[in-house]
Amino acid sequence: MQDEIKKEQLELDNIIKNIDNNVYLVSESAEKNAHSRTIDDTSILENVKSNPYFGKMTIYSEDYGEETISLGKNGIRNKEEDLVVVDWRRPVASVYYNFTPGQSLQEYTIDLNGIEMKETVEVLNKKEIQIKNRKVLKIIQQVSEEHSELNGVITENGIEVNVTDEVLRSILEEGETSGYLKEIIATIQKEQDIAIRQSIDKNVIIQGVAGSGKSSIALHRLSYLLYNHKNLNSDNVLIIAPSELFIHSIKDLLPGLELTGIKQVTFNRLVKEYLKSNTKIKDYNYKQHFEKTLFAEDVSNSQYIGFKGSKEFKELLDQHLNNIKSQYREGIAFIDVNGDFLTKEELQKIYDEYSYLSFYKQAEKFLQHVENHFKDLSKQKVIQLKNKEEDILSFIRGGGLTDSENKELTVLLEKVKRNKAMIIKTELEREVTSWVTDMKPPSILDIYHQLFVYLNSEEFKTSEMQAILKHYKPGEIDYFDLAPLFYIQVFLEYDKPKYSHIIIDEAQDFSYIHFAALKKLTSTMTIIGDTEQSIFMEYGQKTWDEIVQSLFLNEETTILQLKMSYRSTKEVIEVANHILNTKFKDKREDIVPFSRNGEPVGYNRVETGIELRDKIIDTLKEWESKYKRIAIIHKDENRAKALSEVLKNHFSNVQYVTLDDEANEQTISVIASYNSKGMEFDAVVIANANERSYPNDDLHAKLLYVAVTRAQKELKIFYQNNPSELLAGLINTEHTNQSELDFIL
Repeated sequence: MQDEIKKEQLELDNIIKNIDNNVYLVSESAEKNAHSRTIDDTSILENVKSNPYFGKMTIYSEDYGEETISLGKNGIRNKEEDLVVVDWRRPVASVYYNFTPGQSLQEYTIDLNGIEMKETVEVLNKKEIQIKNRKVLKIIQQVSEEHSELNGVITENGIEVNVTDEVLRSILEEGETSGYLKEIIATIQKEQDIAIRQSIDKNVIIQGVAGSGKSSIALHRLSYLLYNHKNLNSDNVLIIAPSELFIHSIKDLLPGLELTGIKQVTFNRLVKEYLKSNTKIKDYNYKQHFEKTLFAEDVSNSQYIGFKGSKEFKELLDQHLNNIKSQYREGIAFIDVNGDFLTKEELQKIYDEYSYLSFYKQAEKFLQHVENHFKDLSKQKVIQLKNKEEDILSFIRGGGLTDSENKELTVLLEKVKRNKAMIIKTELEREVTSWVTDMKPPSILDIYHQLFVYLNSEEFKTSEMQAILKHYKPGEIDYFDLAPLFYIQVFLEYDKPKYSHIIIDEAQDFSYIHFAALKKLTSTMTIIGDTEQSIFMEYGQKTWDEIVQSLFLNEETTILQLKMSYRSTKEVIEVANHILNTKFKDKREDIVPFSRNGEPVGYNRVETGIELRDKIIDTLKEWESKYKRIAIIHKDENRAKALSEVLKNHFSNVQYVTLDDEANEQTISVIASYNSKGMEFDAVVIANANERSYPNDDLHAKLLYVAVTRAQKELKIFYQNNPSELLAGLINTEHTNQSELDFIL
């Protein structure tokens, strides 16, 4: 078996040599389909040279017989145009990702001049090849027979062991988290590959548990779509990220997936770009929502916020916006400029000529048309003045006047003409400008505030509506008004989608109206989220049912479930399942941990703030030599910030992190639970998971689940006095004491 390693090493050396000698080039297909190439082929080859391929498969088909195909992050060809390495995004690569022993017959789909064709092949063997620094370390071989002795790991020592997912396990066990999303091309799993290769013509919802790789899958999916669709480019796809922190975390992944130049934006920033400077929006962050509404159990304000994101509110908006459009047409007023006029009926006819446009564009074209109409009439009147002036001058010249008198009259007539022309122009500008001002459609903010006036009318005067609307403050716009305002913008501004495809991450925290607005902006979307991490409660998505059944009613939509977590150890996932089962046992399925054991989860009772500080310091001293990235997660921002200040007295690399910050490598991050979504760390401390911080309710079950699943390798939970009931059965309860640092508990 050692010969297999040597043979593979020779082949690897030969490919690298041919790249160095310019014998091998980037595959033709990659060149043709690259949407926005910012690096040349030489750079691409230089980047892949140390690891030009990650796998091989030998397949048999009736058309081509037996073939061995190498797969890599980029396609490589020789000068005869033969593919030496196949790009992972090509259709045939799906066979590699989907094959397991016992399932040798595999299908893949190719596009033949716009017609989809199914190809069937038999997989004879598959090899996952681990290469590091131009050296073949191991080969994981799988053959068609499920129980064959040939299924195993081949190393340079010739040792063979039967194994499943050996490459993935070794990467997870040996790797330190950088805090950045990673490229997973070599280790894409079957269920992940299915998600990546879904058609661009359908909406895709990826419901994935914490650590299932769903964010990485989304970016790999976008790379796949761009590679396989020549009409796509960086201008007509968009990534909507949950935070600036997340955007920073994906920056190193984009070049390797050929996604450089793709716009990444938070929803807040996207909306503010569209609304521009006309709308002043009150700063509103997660801290205010969680601490003033959810943690304070302000039910009525929570209902008001939920209402502003609901399907019901969207339908009221639709009704209101359609009324605005009808009222605008009916309100078109007669215009008279210097005796020239257009009747209401004539104006409505002009307005209807632009009915193929969106409302705002229709109104803009209509107003321009009317303005140009009267400008043309004005020009004609000026021309008539000029002609009259010429007639008078001709008459005068035959009247026997002296040259001096002719000149004087000519100057006088020119002055009269100019004055008359100025009067015509001034009256035109005054009358038309006044009319245009009166006929300008209402602004987005005006429309929005008119809606609440409408909702306060007798038609809606129910006790339930009045209870909801008591929180409305005229003229004040906050975070939860952004989605409705954006919906108004796209409803009235866009007559066709701007984007071909949008990817939305952490989408479980988006309201119904978020999706309604984005649906008008794009042809299709990939929605990534985990409803068990839906911490905005009434505002976000507890299930995807309403989105699919109502919003995507007549469109093809695929929901893919990712139930396996690759991030955290079995020990961490057991705790995560326990927390969620305490509240939702009959409504959920357990997260399936990848086969990877780690350190037992630590539970530490403290009585005082001083004791908490000291035990965290001891933990950090122990972990600093073991782990690169460590996080301390507290329930809220106030306590997280206070704890970080205390710890800065003992560690120089402590950083308090918010959603707008960049979490530096090799730092100890202190972060609030609700700000930690989407992040991962080698080891995590939960600062105080006691019964007061995390009571046994839906919100706190989700917050604690989010917090514990940030840990990749080790988790330690501290609690003051009695632990949260969400941890009942895992630890015992004890008594209390007090100290001067209790404000960090």
